[in-house]
Amino acid sequence: QAGQCSEKGKHECMYVPPTSSIGGGSVMAWGCFARYSAGDLYQAHGDLNHLAKHSILQNRAMPSGLCLFGQ
Repeated sequence: QAGQCSEKGKHECMYVPPTSSIGGGSVMAWGCFARYSAGDLYQAHGDLNHLAKHSILQNRAMPSGLCLFGQ
């Protein structure tokens, strides 16, 4: 059960909250960041093949990244 610990690991478990899963889904987000700022964050939908990943990089991540550096 969640939240139960053996005596051996009791001190470690008292700080670990139980986890739960809702729906079993996942979220994929692409973005870019620099030392002091962050660019746009793009949420990808569905399965991505190499063409979809290239499109996200070309059309979303690269322009956002270039704005971070003032280009």
